[in-house]
Amino acid sequence: MKFRKFASLALAAVLCLVSVAAFADTDEEYEARIAELEAQVADLEHQLAAKDYVAEFDGGYVTAEEAMKQYNYVEYMYSAYGYSMDGYEDYIKNDIAQSMLKDKIIQFKATELGLATPTDEEAQQLADNAQTALDNYVENYRSNYEEEGKSEEDVIADTKAFLAENGVDYDFLYAQELETYASDKLFAEVVKDVSVTDDEVKARFDELVAADQLSYQDAYSYESARMNGTDIYWNPEGYRYVRQVLVAFDDDQSARYSEITGRISTLEKEMEEVTATPEPETTAEAEETATAEATEEAEATATAEATPEATQEPRSVEEIQADLDAANAELEALYAELKPTCDEVTAKFEEGESIDSLIATYGGDPGSINDDGTTNTYVVSADSASYDSAFVEAAMSVDTIGQLSAPANGRYGCYMVYYDSDVPAGEVDYDSVKEALTADLLEETRQSVYDAQIATWSEELHAVYYLENFR
Repeated sequence: MKFRKFASLALAAVLCLVSVAAFADTDEEYEARIAELEAQVADLEHQLAAKDYVAEFDGGYVTAEEAMKQYNYVEYMYSAYGYSMDGYEDYIKNDIAQSMLKDKIIQFKATELGLATPTDEEAQQLADNAQTALDNYVENYRSNYEEEGKSEEDVIADTKAFLAENGVDYDFLYAQELETYASDKLFAEVVKDVSVTDDEVKARFDELVAADQLSYQDAYSYESARMNGTDIYWNPEGYRYVRQVLVAFDDDQSARYSEITGRISTLEKEMEEVTATPEPETTAEAEETATAEATEEAEATATAEATPEATQEPRSVEEIQADLDAANAELEALYAELKPTCDEVTAKFEEGESIDSLIATYGGDPGSINDDGTTNTYVVSADSASYDSAFVEAAMSVDTIGQLSAPANGRYGCYMVYYDSDVPAGEVDYDSVKEALTADLLEETRQSVYDAQIATWSEELHAVYYLENFR
């Protein structure tokens, strides 16, 4: 403010001097001098104002205060999810400044082109949207203000007061709706004539096929893409679609399975240590080993004399094998508990019951049922690396499409796998994906055209950043 007052006073003083000199100057020279001085003062005032900006263009600006508010919100969200912005502060500030200035330019151009004013009908829809959003906010926060004996009206009033204190009210939400409306209208106007050709779509398809061929050289990558719902444009050889009826362990059986298999793993490791053949030693190494062994034996004797506890000897192969046989027998007995259900599934399948019905009735794998209620298919090959080996073996054991495998014992229970169909190797049928590809490419092209137009407008409107003020 002091600088602004100084500039105004300076202008007044200069004008006085000019008015005195006007007797000697022409009117044209006088007016030109006045205009020059006014421009200088305007520039000084702009420089003063720009100290509060992080970005501006010919038509608007982003203040440091509003940018910092957004920065604090981003910092809060990072913290809420357990992340830190340390080391990324400048990057985030730059991103915020660019994003906010872009939004300002969009609103400016939408207004300039007459696209920011909704019709009465559209305005009513925006108002309804804003009210719905406010109602949702109230519903989410009202529990903080509910008390015994408190009226519904007071609960809502207190909740709205809290929201308003934090900048969320009907006017704020309506302004958001209006901004979205304007930006959508501007986007539609910019891209209204954008289209893609069949040749461009086919070229994109060929690119995707080539990329898949390169990406899916190993089973894990291909199967991961399938599981993640990635669009597939090329399939490796040897895959088939299967569905499964998992006769699953219950919680008790699952716990017993973990205990038994853990014990088996320990016993197998013990067996490996006992049966391991020592590496042959050179003469020098043998002499050194003999010396070390003699020293250890002497120390062991001395220790044994001082401590009457005997050192535990390694168990024999026969002892370990006996425990292994017993543990494996327990495992077989565990799977035997599932056999009656497996037999029932087999019998019903042979009687003609559909695989969908069997999965719905007996399936213990949550992934076997899709969100829409249909049964899920898995892609499996002999080289599959993403599944329990028992599941893969069962899936590949069936020779005929439409048949069900025998039960296969696995980590989750017994797998009974249905051979649904083969996955055609090579590139997928172009016509089956053309429509979706066209839509994706058109949207991508529209966005590219729109982004290029925003960049052009930013340049034409002399967008500039003052990130040193972002603090």
